[in-house]
Amino acid sequence: MASGWLTRLMVPSGESRYAGLTARQAAGRFLGRRRLTVAAYVVAVLVLAFSCRAWAGPDIEHPGAIALFALLLIRDISGFYGILHTDPQKMLDAISIVMERRKGRKWAQATYAIIYAQCSQQLGRDDVALQWVDHAERDLRPRTAQRVLCCNVRANAARHSGDYEELARMRGQVEALLQTSRAMAKAGALVLAGIDFGLALEAGDWERCNEAIGTMREAAITPIQRLSPDVEAARLAAAQGDLALARERFASVAARGGGIRAARDAAAWLAAHPAEAREPATSAGRA
Repeated sequence: MASGWLTRLMVPSGESRYAGLTARQAAGRFLGRRRLTVAAYVVAVLVLAFSCRAWAGPDIEHPGAIALFALLLIRDISGFYGILHTDPQKMLDAISIVMERRKGRKWAQATYAIIYAQCSQQLGRDDVALQWVDHAERDLRPRTAQRVLCCNVRANAARHSGDYEELARMRGQVEALLQTSRAMAKAGALVLAGIDFGLALEAGDWERCNEAIGTMREAAITPIQRLSPDVEAARLAAAQGDLALARERFASVAARGGGIRAARDAAAWLAAHPAEAREPATSAGRA
């Protein structure tokens, strides 16, 4: 399993370097960085091949160069993906341009399809998101990490529609996938915690809700992930009848969430539950 520092290296936790660009500029910069990364990798392998051949023989491999290449590619896509954390519409526009310009191998196409699905879901279009996840799973042979992300999209859609049988089914699928990939343990724990919260909230199991929120706080890296525990804590407070605490937490989510779905949902909840005079508050839902 990747260590904490390695995960932070691969997945930037701050504002995306693409945040101030238009969708077309962001797509152009991302594709340009990809070309530079590939070119640098080719040069590095050639230099190592010529320098090592004399003493290591013709069958020398270059695991260091391959590992560095993989890390750079992951960091590039993570930085580009960071647009989603504040502006899902711009991310959708940018990934559409990338998909038009670059087909790539199937694993890359699967990554782009899943990002498109996630953007669609953040914009409130679960039906479109599920179509793209279907396409990725059916046509693009996604890898384990990508399949976990597909399950997450399906789980979110199930929770939005109140289909808790499907939500429980997705939990089983994620658990099965994690058995095959230790590297996905932390990301998988975050997905499972989100599913567990939804199931526990529906069952009225407040203790399990708080446990899931704690797991989400520990595993969160990206801005959306760090916001998710506050969203669930607000939902928990509302379910427990502590409207003052729920209002406080939903207001925080609405203020910090940019254009993501959780921020819009929080604002809608606040509009539907205006503050009342002398509204009682409890600490029962504090997580």
